[in-house]
Amino acid sequence: MPIELIKFDSKNNNSDVIVNWTTASETNNSHFELEHSLNGLDFMEIARIEGSGTTTTSINYHFVHDNPGNEIHHYRLRQYDFDGQNTVSKIVYCRLKLQSAQLKLWLSFPENIINISYLDSNKQYELCFYSPSGKLVYIKRFRGGEQFSFPLNEANLAKGVYLYSLQSDAHKVLSGKLAMNQD
Repeated sequence: MPIELIKFDSKNNNSDVIVNWTTASETNNSHFELEHSLNGLDFMEIARIEGSGTTTTSINYHFVHDNPGNEIHHYRLRQYDFDGQNTVSKIVYCRLKLQSAQLKLWLSFPENIINISYLDSNKQYELCFYSPSGKLVYIKRFRGGEQFSFPLNEANLAKGVYLYSLQSDAHKVLSGKLAMNQD
């Protein structure tokens, strides 16, 4: 056995996932590939972490998956020997869900200004408005920050109720209904 894995877990830390693992011993351990999946079936490598070769000392490893989005995230380790052989670990998962206190969207009256707070400044966002029948009527793309505001009159939306969806990296982070008071 190339490694003795005694711990492998993942936990949320605000909008990040921290993946930790510990080996009790390693024999000819070249490296680890940390793999990620949203459905628990289709995995993709997200990190390569060098192994410790041969050791009988317990080694702790960790990786921070930055802002992977509002989903259930599955992780597994693929461990490689120096000769290229590999073994795959069990799958661990972590559910990330932003708390309502972390992300807020509101409309200021009478100016009809959309305000969004607590957005990650490293991400691009897309705010989509839909008619009650589900037809896309407006898209606003922008970079995140502590707070983002824009006047809804630039969207040229008629008075009425609209559905909205805020997405980042193709992950929906917030959705709801909004009533417009302008004509």
